[in-house]
Amino acid sequence: MLVVKKPLVTAITAGTYFLLAFSSLTKIFFIPYIAAKFEVLGIAEFGRLFGYMELIAFMLYIYPRTMGFGFVLLCSYLGGAIATDIHAPEYLYQPIVVLTFVFLTTYLRNPALFSDRLVAVKKSCCTVVSYQD
Repeated sequence: MLVVKKPLVTAITAGTYFLLAFSSLTKIFFIPYIAAKFEVLGIAEFGRLFGYMELIAFMLYIYPRTMGFGFVLLCSYLGGAIATDIHAPEYLYQPIVVLTFVFLTTYLRNPALFSDRLVAVKKSCCTVVSYQD
């Protein structure tokens, strides 16, 4: 049984949402840092497309009814980003950090996505993740 205090769950969730929103918006607006990164990787012409893809996956992820689908899309997108960034290792940490936060947030919000026996009970003080018999 895992007991996580409510402020920590809120902080992790808010941090994940901020990372995803910031990541997608920087690609959509194609800021110079992103333009330089994508130029090094040879994918500069797809920058805005990647931003819109990430934004759609993020929007599906934050809505509880489509969270599972958004989670799968984000994992696929960020997995591709990790595979692409292997060619430029100085950028590799970015998608790994975001994907780690996505997994943590998903586990705390809906652990049943990982196992049918996991259940999250949200109490006033904390979130309790435990196995259901």
